[in-house]
Amino acid sequence: MGFTQPSAGYREPEQLEFYPTFGRLHKRRPEWRLSIHGRVVKPRPDNLRRRLILRMIQRVLKATPEQLDSDIFRERAAGFLCVPRNRRRVRIRLGDRNLKLNKRSRRSGHFLGNIRMTEYDASMIAIGGQRDDFATNNAWWAFDGCTKRANGWSDGVVQMVGRVGPSVISDIDDTIKWSNVASRRELIANTFFRPFREIDGMASLYRDWAAQGTAFHYVSSSPWQLYRPLSDFLEQSEFPAGSFHLRALRLRDPSVLQLVVGRHRSKRRSIKRILKSFSSRQFVLVGDTGEKDPEIYGSVARKYPNQIAQICVRRIPEEPLDYSRLKHAFREIPKDRWRVFESPAELVDLFPQPNFGWQRTRMSGSPSM
Repeated sequence: MGFTQPSAGYREPEQLEFYPTFGRLHKRRPEWRLSIHGRVVKPRPDNLRRRLILRMIQRVLKATPEQLDSDIFRERAAGFLCVPRNRRRVRIRLGDRNLKLNKRSRRSGHFLGNIRMTEYDASMIAIGGQRDDFATNNAWWAFDGCTKRANGWSDGVVQMVGRVGPSVISDIDDTIKWSNVASRRELIANTFFRPFREIDGMASLYRDWAAQGTAFHYVSSSPWQLYRPLSDFLEQSEFPAGSFHLRALRLRDPSVLQLVVGRHRSKRRSIKRILKSFSSRQFVLVGDTGEKDPEIYGSVARKYPNQIAQICVRRIPEEPLDYSRLKHAFREIPKDRWRVFESPAELVDLFPQPNFGWQRTRMSGSPSM
């Protein structure tokens, strides 16, 4: 979605942006349920409203005119400068099926709907008509969609995640990408004005895990307006594909931190939704010590003890490690179920393991499933 400036009076068509999601098998019925998520927007014309938004962003970021004129900033800010389109009906084409999502887009432009499909129809689409153990293959499907006012069809993907197997829920900032959330100035620069940089070795580690059948879910407190730059970064750095779960943000008069890493309630909700969707899979939670990952992951592990096989938090080199904080965050969780790491090389022993995580005992003091 480019950072173009349409001339006044020119009516741009609507644009659809689909986010990578997942499909899951129903617990009791032989059917798949596919989640479809995206946003309907229009490029904002070069008018007073656009200039006011740019002025607000410049003020909260304390950016120079040179920084605002850079290609990197134009790319990162593009998602904030779109006009969301409300109450749009989205049509989906998947295989030979042509259908409408059951819910229209919201005021934010976001739409979220579900598609149901029998196991047989799903296997015909995913593997060319050959019946196989489709329930354990994390196959990606391509589809496209449009609205009445869109200029053509937009592409989307959904991963059909099987009932059993290993999964990774991964944070992004300071876990797989340098952000330096602890420093306000560095966080702003790394988010809006500098090229994204990988945490050395994390992409290679994740690729090794993916090669062993691991499904990935990227859960972050970054706003959806940064989805496109983040997605491009993961692709260019060769991280495994996975579903995206970011934070909804309405651009009114946000603080700097709201623009880049807001409250963590949406992150906790996203993780719980994933765990509830795959109650028979085993999960590794990967985050860092810079934000609230230890506290979020600890509370999730206490609530879903049979699903969390391991918690891994990356130690932020610039910050002293507070072991009393970790002890409290991971209370009631056995010590062999969580670890702090500095280098991805310290995590190579997680996979493969025979019957990884399946025979774990219930954590003492934790609620039953």
